Amino acid sequence: MGNIIKTVMISLAFLISVVGKANAAVLDSQFIINQIKKDVTKQISSMVSGRIEIEVTNIPYKTIEVPEGKVDIVASSNLQHFSSLTVARVEILVNGEKIKSFGTPIKISVYDKVWVAKDVIDRGKSLSGSNIALEKKEITLMAETAVREDFSPFNCSVKKTFKPGDIIDTRYVEKIPLIIKNSPISIVFKSSDITITMSAEALDNGKIGDYIRVRSKQYKKDYIGRVISANTVMVNI
Repeated sequence: MGNIIKTVMISLAFLISVVGKANAAVLDSQFIINQIKKDVTKQISSMVSGRIEIEVTNIPYKTIEVPEGKVDIVASSNLQHFSSLTVARVEILVNGEKIKSFGTPIKISVYDKVWVAKDVIDRGKSLSGSNIALEKKEITLMAETAVREDFSPFNCSVKKTFKPGDIIDTRYVEKIPLIIKNSPISIVFKSSDITITMSAEALDNGKIGDYIRVRSKQYKKDYIGRVISANTVMVNI
């Protein structure tokens, strides 16, 4: 009789296990990894252009069992401080209810066409077709500052020295001013009634729209005017 009761109990436990499994779903790690890559890639693409690759380096589960229902896997990364090595936060939801959450390390790589130095470009030198070229590069650590294909670096100079192979960095590129300090220019004095043009000297560098100091040679006086074209400054009177 005891053996019969034990057999019945074992059979009942097995039946409960089978029923439990029938009402559950098992997510394997590759399925979860694919969703992490998809979500994080979409998130990064909203702020960084280029080809993005995500490597999930160490997911903490081989499989995850969840109740049957509509399964959603939502992954995101903290991009306030963009880094190639970071952690993705993963949430698994069934029918909108959070079943499990965990973090997993990921590696982010970004690739794009960027302007690269062909030769040594000394600080203060201009960029030109002879010293830069477009190349496909990994730019993960410069994803927000690399000079990309759609940026025209010409008519620009650099504020630091670049070596051959260096990616040109927007933080060290500036437009060459139309007006150079101490160069001869023309001042246009303009009022509602008259316009007078005379020669002068620039006391500052300036681009279109900049307000710079100028010195009239005729009046021996300094003025502040707006750069309106190459070597021309307008002073309102």
